Amino acid sequence: MTPENLAIIKQGFYQVVYGTSGLTTGKTIGEGAAVPISAKTGTAETFVNGGTPAVNTNVIAYAPSENPQIAVAVVFPHNTNLQATVSHSITREIINLYQQKHPMN
Repeated sequence: MTPENLAIIKQGFYQVVYGTSGLTTGKTIGEGAAVPISAKTGTAETFVNGGTPAVNTNVIAYAPSENPQIAVAVVFPHNTNLQATVSHSITREIINLYQQKHPMN
């Protein structure tokens, strides 16, 4: 992979959290973050309890964005609140706790 291609990918991960477009699907990850976080979010539609719509929400992230020292992957399965951002909160809190115990800046 060329450095230019890697830079495009890293910018995309950053924009998922801090961008201003409709593609900024991880904005809540950055709200209250102790350090800048870059991430990719995802959802997979599923059903629970005999047909109730649900989603499996996923986040992969790293921080700090400019000098990564931690990587996190979160999967929150069978979420029936289709608007919830629980996986975002979990990701941010793991990184914030790591920052508290092992300062990265």
